[in-house]
Amino acid sequence: MAIKVWTEMGLSDEEIRTYFTGPAHLPWHRMSNVDYWQSPLPQSWLADQENYRN
Repeated sequence: MAIKVWTEMGLSDEEIRTYFTGPAHLPWHRMSNVDYWQSPLPQSWLADQENYRN
């Protein structure tokens, strides 16, 4: 959801993916305890998450 909003606001895919941590660290990222660790998120991971929601 956030990725779609930020894309509509004009951020590039690379800027958005780099903001997030790697998949294993996303819980800490969501709690604002860590940023950028093992980033960017792989495009394949994002595609899998989109498929998971549908």
